[in-house]
Amino acid sequence: MCFEQALTAAKMLKKRKLSSTIYFGVQKDAEHKTKLKAHAWVRSGEITLTGASGHKKFNVVAYFGQQ
Repeated sequence: MCFEQALTAAKMLKKRKLSSTIYFGVQKDAEHKTKLKAHAWVRSGEITLTGASGHKKFNVVAYFGQQ
């Protein structure tokens, strides 16, 4: 549900005229070496609002900021 949570949080912040950045990351699946795991999270300033649990294990592949 991280993708849905990230999109919802970003939309709520935009409605309140607060800036945010959505990050998308991937990492190799520990059990299946040929598969990837994906994760999304949102930050506003220095605060990670959604997806904070384990987000540092993922390599950022894209991010989108809004003001």
